Amino acid sequence: MFVGLAVIFEGLMVIYWTAVVEPRLKTESQIVAKAMAQFRSNDIADALSTDRGQTKPDKVIKCMDLAIVLTNPATKTPFIKGIELEVDPDVVNIGEDTIISRGNVLCKSCYITEIPLYASETRELMGIAKFYMSMDFFRNLKNEMVVRFFEMSLIIIILISAVGFLTTLLIKPLNILSDYLMRKDAHDLSATPDLTGMVTIEIKMVKTAMDDLLVRAQAHALEINKAYTKLKNTQAQLVQTGRLASIGELAAGVAHELNQPLMVIKTTSQILPKYIDRMTKDQILDHMNTVKRNTERMTSIINHLRTFSRQKQAKYEAVDINKVINDAFLMIGQQLKLRNIMVEMRLDPQLPDCFGNLNQLEQVFLNLITNARDTLIEADEIKGRADPEYMGKLNITTRSSNEKDNSIEPTHKRKIHYNIKYVPPIRIILFCKFINQI
Repeated sequence: MFVGLAVIFEGLMVIYWTAVVEPRLKTESQIVAKAMAQFRSNDIADALSTDRGQTKPDKVIKCMDLAIVLTNPATKTPFIKGIELEVDPDVVNIGEDTIISRGNVLCKSCYITEIPLYASETRELMGIAKFYMSMDFFRNLKNEMVVRFFEMSLIIIILISAVGFLTTLLIKPLNILSDYLMRKDAHDLSATPDLTGMVTIEIKMVKTAMDDLLVRAQAHALEINKAYTKLKNTQAQLVQTGRLASIGELAAGVAHELNQPLMVIKTTSQILPKYIDRMTKDQILDHMNTVKRNTERMTSIINHLRTFSRQKQAKYEAVDINKVINDAFLMIGQQLKLRNIMVEMRLDPQLPDCFGNLNQLEQVFLNLITNARDTLIEADEIKGRADPEYMGKLNITTRSSNEKDNSIEPTHKRKIHYNIKYVPPIRIILFCKFINQI
């Protein structure tokens, strides 16, 4: 990893040199060369403007030669390889030649800079001096920078390699711990093995802390197992208690459902012997039909209860949800009426069948309706009304939907969990457990 890091770093250094450092050195060298040419052009301009009548060419040539012989101490080469001077004969009279050249003016590798020459008093343009600047200064500076650059890169690479080597030695004990913990069984909480290699005080402290943590984790695991066993026993007792309570509620509900038709039959049987002589045949038939209807209702409830409570293997088939809801109300509808709870059903007749078990789904709806009944009663009592004329309302709606259906209003979604805190805790536990089984 560290070798790869060193290679990447070296590549970045080369890119930085090529894209940034070398162009910057070249630009700075050109700036220095232009400044030197500007400085020497001032001497040439002074020589040209000394005598406005007749300027001696040898004086100008002497200034140009002095500029050419100036050498770079580092490279022993001249800064300026050649100078070409072109004067305006209308302003300066230096003889027949208007162009004076000194040195190597045919240099192809030189940096050329042109400096205009102005008279010191009148600021008239006397001519243009073209300087052929040597690139030896730039090349020497570049070579020095390359050496320093790569020396620094080599030092950094050596440091990275040293850090990588030391890091490997330091990480070796941690790798031993990591490998041991990864191969270790989840239930094995024994102490970690002895470490080898460069083990620092900090790593020893980590090992000691980890061993202590494993010991405490083992103790906590034993406590958790004991608590889990106790919780399972308590849950089994709670479920059994809840089952007994549910059976009691179901029996009470069935008793309420059978009580009304039974009272109708009893009342009719008491009235008929007493007033049968005064009744017409049609009146007697009406009373008998009443007895028949209530008897059929009782038979229907008893048959449905027998089917509902039958213990057999779950059979999954196409189920009409609307029928399941109606069957559930057959067993609990009378309880809702006695508690002044009005039921409003909006069952979609076009609702498609779903795949499930009829009895289990009916148990779910019975539990939901029972929870809704208790919630309406308890919410009324908690709010301090406890009004005997209080009329609760239970809305039941069936509809088909899918995951992308946004037609259900947010307010209706919130009502799904309305007053859920008033539902008895035992019933919530049993209901969630039963839903999980289905």
